[in-house]
Amino acid sequence: VSFSGICIESPGTGSFATPMVTGDLPTARWGHSATGIEDAPIPAFVIFGGRTATADLDDAHVLVLRGGDDVLAGPATPL
Repeated sequence: VSFSGICIESPGTGSFATPMVTGDLPTARWGHSATGIEDAPIPAFVIFGGRTATADLDDAHVLVLRGGDDVLAGPATPL
C-alpha cells in the first residue's frame, strides 16, 4: 500500500474518502506502525518503519490531515 492509495474514514457517516496526497511521499510499504498525534493543532499521524519487497525500513513520515480531501506527507525530522 502506498500513501497515494490511503483512505480516510468519516466517523459520522462510516464512509471512506480517498484524499489528494501532496508533499514528499514515502516508499510503498507494509508491516509499518501508525500512531495518531492527539495534541497536534491539526490532525496528524506518524508512520514508522515497515518493509518493501527487498528491504526493512527504519524511517518515519508524518501525514497531516488538512481537511476535506487534502493530506500533506513528508519525512519526520528530529527535534
